[in-house]
Amino acid sequence: MTSEVQHSSRNFVESKLRLPDGAMDWDSDNGLAVAAGLSSWYNLLKDSPLTLGERRSDRQVRRFVSQLSKDFRQTILDYAELGHKFSRSIKWLNGESVCEFLPAFQRTPIFREYLAFTQTQDPGLFSWIMMFCNWLKKLKYAQEGQESRALLQWQATQDRLANFSLPDHVLADLRVVMREILGGIDYRDFWPKHGPGTVSGAGGITHSVEKHELLRYNPDLQDVFDLAGRIQASNVQRGLIVPSDDWYTRYGQDVSNPALAEWLAVYKDIFKMRAICRETAENQYAQQGLLRCFEAAFERNPYTRGIIKLRDQGYNQKLALQASIDSSLFTLDMKDASDSVMWKLVEAIFPSDWVWALDRTRAKGVTLPDGSITRLATFAPMGSAVCFPVECLTFLAITFLASVIYETGIPHNVYLARKRRLPARVIRSKLLTILKSTGQYGVYGDDIIGPNNRFDGVVMLLQSCGFLVNEGKSFAHDLVVRESCGIYAFKGFDVTFLRFLVDFLRDPSSMQASLCELHNALDSRCLFYTKDFIATLLDPNVVTFVAHDSAFLRMPYFAIGDPNSNTGRVRYDKELQRYYVQRLRPFVANLDGEETDASPDLDERRNYVKIIWSPDRQYLGAVDLRSWSEQKYRYGQALAKPSNTTGGQHELWGVKRSLVVKWRRTPIHY
Repeated sequence: MTSEVQHSSRNFVESKLRLPDGAMDWDSDNGLAVAAGLSSWYNLLKDSPLTLGERRSDRQVRRFVSQLSKDFRQTILDYAELGHKFSRSIKWLNGESVCEFLPAFQRTPIFREYLAFTQTQDPGLFSWIMMFCNWLKKLKYAQEGQESRALLQWQATQDRLANFSLPDHVLADLRVVMREILGGIDYRDFWPKHGPGTVSGAGGITHSVEKHELLRYNPDLQDVFDLAGRIQASNVQRGLIVPSDDWYTRYGQDVSNPALAEWLAVYKDIFKMRAICRETAENQYAQQGLLRCFEAAFERNPYTRGIIKLRDQGYNQKLALQASIDSSLFTLDMKDASDSVMWKLVEAIFPSDWVWALDRTRAKGVTLPDGSITRLATFAPMGSAVCFPVECLTFLAITFLASVIYETGIPHNVYLARKRRLPARVIRSKLLTILKSTGQYGVYGDDIIGPNNRFDGVVMLLQSCGFLVNEGKSFAHDLVVRESCGIYAFKGFDVTFLRFLVDFLRDPSSMQASLCELHNALDSRCLFYTKDFIATLLDPNVVTFVAHDSAFLRMPYFAIGDPNSNTGRVRYDKELQRYYVQRLRPFVANLDGEETDASPDLDERRNYVKIIWSPDRQYLGAVDLRSWSEQKYRYGQALAKPSNTTGGQHELWGVKRSLVVKWRRTPIHY
């Protein structure tokens, strides 16, 4: 970031917040993050769908500024908590949605928007309120002792799991369920490779060739390679399975601690860091082969086919949207799910051939930052290629068992208290009934979806197996909102909101890339005041990129070259494991429908009406005010009076000052 931009953001925050001298080191990465984050948060108020850039009540703004001045981190946390309460305050009552009034909003600068939502329950207003409340929750802010606190929490989890007693009858029944939904391992699908991400002891190395040089002999892995090689001997050469020719001799047969992962912490939100681990190069190599075995097994089994999709969140998101309409399904999320899957649980419920392979490819211990070694009670740390599929299977088995118990008519608390296992034939019979009820179950990591009347039973079984449910992000029973796989659903609408996810603690190029991505995401949602501020942070001296898989790349009004062409526009971010293309410029349509370059300065982009939803919930675009009856479409009237224009009836978001944007057919999600 240039010094001009640093001073601009700093002066903006200092003049508004009047922080005491020495309260912030503005030359540090934290200073830049706070200045940009708080400034963008303040600008977000101007993008309200009600005020549309109009001046707000001085009293409301002064209260907000006063809260930030006292303790901006606590203010960010308070607003995030208020957002959680808001999302859970909307319930179904006699077929109608009712919003419980939250007095805390009276002390915020968005009380006007909240009051309008309680009267209209407009999905766009819901999304904007949630965006404002959660805008800076994920701000990466370095604090002394963050890593040590994350380590203490991780060690506490390991101690809790090591001493946790699993009920024998639950394990026995889960074993029956797991045998039905997984089956045996087929080593013909075992094709190891190097995965994404760094490996332990390798610093920032992510390239496959460099990782291959780090492979060390591991007798446990050799057993897996030998077995897979024998099974595949009829159609492949054994050399394709064993990592390299000098696998046996490079380090010899005796290697101390060959399967130790490396512990590290990454930022989770403004207050916390979370623990992850780097696997050894050889473990990562073998785990990728086992991952392919899982994927093939999921496709072969009728219970998992269509429910567990390791590379596609769309199925869970579709179920969440449906559940927000009829409340037929629950969405459940958990705390520290990856670190809570116990090895003794996996060992007890998975088929023996899978347990054998998982045991030989997992890290048995972790090297901590001080050099000490601790044994893992967890099956695998976050960073293992097989952590995710094992999570999915474990949670699906627990969800299915809860449904089986429900079908038998036994209350779940009685089942857990009497400590008596169910007959295996009863479990298999009820599972066949579940198999016929398609479209009611979904598992993607720790995001679980199932029938609403099974929610309490699933929670009880999860807790009996040592898992902690995240009540703030779990939605069931009469709640209207649903959340799964990053999507928020409200009455069938995708109301997923943006957050300020710019990382000022990374290198300038990556920071500029994330700024550019946020700029374009704000532009696609017509949040122009906030977008204009983010544009001032973009440094023209740094080549900026945006994510290759970002949604706005698929919108035709962005002029892009082919991301797959060898034009020098594409680069690969090793740390994020993502491809980036150069920053895009939008183009707009004039009144004759011709495409024109939108490279003129941002102040020209004013004066348009935005249409949110068409009848089939597809975002269509925007039209010039001269083609509309201008006086009819103030915000309050727009909600009550859909327009009768070509293309069907549409709800209006409000009037802004902007230019005409080219029509587009891709969905836009607030």
